[in-house]
Amino acid sequence: MTGDDIQPITIAGLPGIRYEACWGRKTLRATTFIGRVYEWVEGGGMELWHCEHKHPGKATAQDCARQWAEQHAARQQATAPDPAADLAAMRESIARTIGLPIEFR
Repeated sequence: MTGDDIQPITIAGLPGIRYEACWGRKTLRATTFIGRVYEWVEGGGMELWHCEHKHPGKATAQDCARQWAEQHAARQQATAPDPAADLAAMRESIARTIGLPIEFR
């Protein structure tokens, strides 16, 4: 690996999801760089986002992608449903349906 090689940065998302921030070029002939973020799940992945502005170097492009991926992962974590609340709602629903309190052990 040379000093010019910049490896993708992995950011953890929700369980089973990870984001990969890296640099890229908009076209093969472009002399500037853009940041790209890929979303990976078991079985594959896709490009989730790329910046629309041009960066003079790979490192700045990747840093732009990393910042976006970290913000996106934080938003996803903040809006993720709470499994404990889902379980409590399921217990209440079952209790109303059969008329008996439910206790899981």
